[in-house]
Amino acid sequence: MRNPLVSVIVPTYNSCETISVTLQSVLGQTLEDWECIVVDDCSIDNTVSVVKSFMGDRRLRFFSLPTNSGVAVARNKGIKESKGRFIAFLDSDDEWYPAKLERHIEFMLTTKSFFSFTSYEVVRQLRGKTERIIKAPRVLTYKKELCFNHICTSTVIYDSHVIGKVFMPNMRKRQDYATWLYILRNFGKGYGLREVLTRYYKQPNSLSSNKADLVKYNWELYRKHEKLNVPLSLLCLAGDILSKVLRVK
Repeated sequence: MRNPLVSVIVPTYNSCETISVTLQSVLGQTLEDWECIVVDDCSIDNTVSVVKSFMGDRRLRFFSLPTNSGVAVARNKGIKESKGRFIAFLDSDDEWYPAKLERHIEFMLTTKSFFSFTSYEVVRQLRGKTERIIKAPRVLTYKKELCFNHICTSTVIYDSHVIGKVFMPNMRKRQDYATWLYILRNFGKGYGLREVLTRYYKQPNSLSSNKADLVKYNWELYRKHEKLNVPLSLLCLAGDILSKVLRVK
């Protein structure tokens, strides 16, 4: 069988209550030329059994890490095993609209974009009410992304034929943000599809739910990973805090 057009990377850890919705949203895509690589990070609940119940579709591939290693390692395992031209990310507690891949790939091919993302809706917990819609910026530069992370991971696709396979740094948090900064810094602008094509579910116990904690990790990202000086780091951190106060992300 020829290589698929899109490789969908889904890391899991104790996701038995949400992973079915996530995988059903992949199986329901109007674009069918994809593979979905699920990488489990040593779940101790029923996640693996739930995932394996979907394995009747040959486009689904499953890997299990030998030790609990974090989401960056899980995503990188999926990227390493991927066969598709386009690398797409979907977290195990989020969901795509049925036309997400079709509309997104069409947008990337039309605009000749190698890195792009879509608008999304923020929903409180699984099947809860929509809190707000976050519109993707039409154009995103490295300097603009430094102010705060404009991107939801489950909306991202990049073209590995143009920039190669980009792996995430092994950080417990903000590894996705660090990856977007790396791509923008080294390869150029990213482009946003303004159409809402993803549901981001806010889980009370998720890694991204503790905003004060994220401020600390952002500071470490600016200083240690991006190697910014203190004044610029403070400016970027202020932008990130303001974005949370104004609920722009």
